[in-house]
Amino acid sequence: MSDHKKGVRKQGKGGNQFALGNSFTLGKYSVNVELMIAILMAAVYAILQLATALTGNKVAMILTELMFLVFLVLAYLARKDVIKGLKKFEWVTYVFLGLSIVSLLWQLLVSYIIVDTSSFGGASWALLVGIFNAVISVVIIAALVYIENTPLEKINVKVGDTKGILLGVVGVVLCLLLAVIGSYLIFGGMTLTVERFLELVAVVIVFGLVSGAYEELWFRGLLLSKITPILGESAGNIFQAVVFGVFEAMIFSALTGSAGDMTFVAILIIGAMMGYYWGRATQKTGSILSSVLLHAGLYMLILLPLLTNSLT
Repeated sequence: MSDHKKGVRKQGKGGNQFALGNSFTLGKYSVNVELMIAILMAAVYAILQLATALTGNKVAMILTELMFLVFLVLAYLARKDVIKGLKKFEWVTYVFLGLSIVSLLWQLLVSYIIVDTSSFGGASWALLVGIFNAVISVVIIAALVYIENTPLEKINVKVGDTKGILLGVVGVVLCLLLAVIGSYLIFGGMTLTVERFLELVAVVIVFGLVSGAYEELWFRGLLLSKITPILGESAGNIFQAVVFGVFEAMIFSALTGSAGDMTFVAILIIGAMMGYYWGRATQKTGSILSSVLLHAGLYMLILLPLLTNSLT
């Protein structure tokens, strides 16, 4: 029997190497190996992230460490081409590894540095979550892009289509106006001082723009651009949208301290749906800019009423 048969161990130039075939048979169905690998990576990330949200700090710390180690090993295997066929997932493993580092550092922060999170108000806590994740994310993404010598255009960081930018600007302005009017008239903003309400508006604008930018860099920039050549435009967009939905649920949990209820589930589903839409916008315009603005606008529309209501 040939040692080059699909899915069996074979000898490579650098020593023993395991080979992945293009597909395998499961009953009457032929399963695409690349799709299966992608689904397994997303499942590991989703399960560990969601489990982290449902547990206390000590268990959450262990789970985030486990997630980091899993994707560190996968990134190593892909980079070294230990498993033949996994090399094409190298950048995808880097993305999951980077996201796991963000989660791990956040968990370290709230577990060992900020022991009493109740000392923060709603606005200051939201600002801390956004700025901390943004700074860590930008550092990791910049390091990846520099080390791998990847042009920014290759991860959708460019001006793109003018109509897309206009759509993003109109979207963020409308969302902010609706958020301000709704928060003031419906969610109790009129009971606050003008200075306090304007402070909330400023915090939400900063949080929305900062979070929209770094999240789009991760999901519609890196992940979408790297998974599309493997799975194709449609499946790749669905993939990044599902992973993004899990990430959004985790951000919601960090902001509100709640997880496992129907609101948490709703945020996960809505996040995945919006991630799919922003992915399509990025594919159409060739840029994440319009998605950053629309993403920021949605954060403003959701977060300002929540913060206003929590202070009244």
